[in-house]
Formats: sequence, structure tokens, C-alpha cells
Amino acid sequence: MRFYPFPTVNANKQVTAFSSSQQDTDQYGMKLTLNSKTDGRLANHLGLDADHERFTSNQMFFDLAQASASGGLNNKKIYTTGRYPSYDITNLAAFPAIRL
Repeated sequence: MRFYPFPTVNANKQVTAFSSSQQDTDQYGMKLTLNSKTDGRLANHLGLDADHERFTSNQMFFDLAQASASGGLNNKKIYTTGRYPSYDITNLAAFPAIRL
């Protein structure tokens, strides 16, 4: 997800920076089930549930004079920094189920 550049304003309503942020989330997962019926009344289910999620983000700052002169339409990158903490999460769970 990318956001349009925006100004940072201080308490005196002066623009102190012009920047834009980007956030990326990747998520995938799977479920696997093994099903069996014994005598028509009893059903056994065994399964595995797995998923993974990764999140990263950054913020890019632009040359304030150039951005201000163009009304925010012409931006020159000065530097990029992290915005939020990144994380990786992996879950794995097995499950049994019996249906009568």
C-alpha cells in the first residue's frame, strides 16, 4: 500500500517536511485434512493448519524546497527510513476431530 506524499506541519503551521510512506503485507496459508469413515456412523478427521504473515514499512522524505515550489507534484528523494516495526509470524497447528 502506497500513500501519496504529504506535508508535515509543526505547531506554528509551518511545513517542516514532505514525505510519503509505503506498507507491505504478505500473507499465505494452507489447510490439509485427512478424512475417513469407518462404518458409516463414525467419521475421523485429522488436519494441519499453517499460515505465515510478514509486514514491512518505510517512509521516504523529499526535498522540501522542490516539493513546495511544485505544489507537491515534483519530488526528489532525500532519504528513506523505517516507519513501523517489521514482523514475521508463522503459525502451525494440528487438529483431530471425531464425528458421531
